Amino acid sequence: QLPELTLRKLALSLALEGTVGVYAVPRISIAVRDYAHELVRSMAEEVGVGEVSISTARHGAQWQVTGTEAVVLAQSLIPFMICKRRQAEAVSAFPLGTRRDKVPEEVQLERRRLGVLTSELNTKGGRESQMAWLESAAAWLRWSAVASEAERMQLLAMSIDWEGYVNIHERASAGSSRKVRHGVTIGVSQSSHRECLLSVVSGLSGYLGVVTREN
Repeated sequence: QLPELTLRKLALSLALEGTVGVYAVPRISIAVRDYAHELVRSMAEEVGVGEVSISTARHGAQWQVTGTEAVVLAQSLIPFMICKRRQAEAVSAFPLGTRRDKVPEEVQLERRRLGVLTSELNTKGGRESQMAWLESAAAWLRWSAVASEAERMQLLAMSIDWEGYVNIHERASAGSSRKVRHGVTIGVSQSSHRECLLSVVSGLSGYLGVVTREN
């Protein structure tokens, strides 16, 4: 059993950059551009399962867990997932077998059903309800309220590594000289669940921050 903090890190990473689903076999993966290779390697080492592949042609990296390891990992992740909980539940329910087994027709049908379900959930039209995301976000915010500052900062720093940038800019105010302001911006491109993710990140930071929506 992985430590809870590791599972939370992975759940947040999957919400930001990952895929959870059944594609012939159960699969949990994170794929990124070249700037985040080390993040992928670090996550793979901490979780202790899966394979990391580097694509020089596409300048990207991918960490992927499949088969039995994906099913077991999904079962551990379910309580901590933010916006892909139903996908994790589908992967955890995948009927396993061996290559030597003659797979019964009902098992084949169930595997195909789970594949269709996760495919639909991973498209814009089939995502989980806003209520499900709000419930997940609320659970994370309750945890943030009792977690140590070190735990929250680890997750916040990881969020910034995945999706954010730190900026320093000058802003003039009326009747005063120019002031240098430091800021941290975290942007989530998936419009269908970005408010949920940003509320989680705000809870980790201890600051409400400013959430803007761009169409």
